[in-house]
Amino acid sequence: RHHKSRRRVSKTGQQAITNYEVIDEKWYSKLLVKLETGRTHQIRVHMSYIGHPLLGDELYGGDMKKIKRVALHSYKVNFIHPVTQNFIELVKEEPFDLLKL
Repeated sequence: RHHKSRRRVSKTGQQAITNYEVIDEKWYSKLLVKLETGRTHQIRVHMSYIGHPLLGDELYGGDMKKIKRVALHSYKVNFIHPVTQNFIELVKEEPFDLLKL
């Protein structure tokens, strides 16, 4: 509750909505996550809250044995550009360390 950098789920906090779908299950689960809101550490907080912290996420209880960073990758981001009003979509394939898992 009083950790300077860790966030938490709270009835009195700001609304945060995270939707996810399990894509693959092995010794870990690979998820497709879609955010309806954009809160600090939102995915990390919500996954930890439901008892499934991200691999490599030491701050929120994730296992550090297989990867030494948070196993989180933004595959696709899209938005309307605030000046041009053009639809922008950026796609980036998974990095090698996540593929290796």
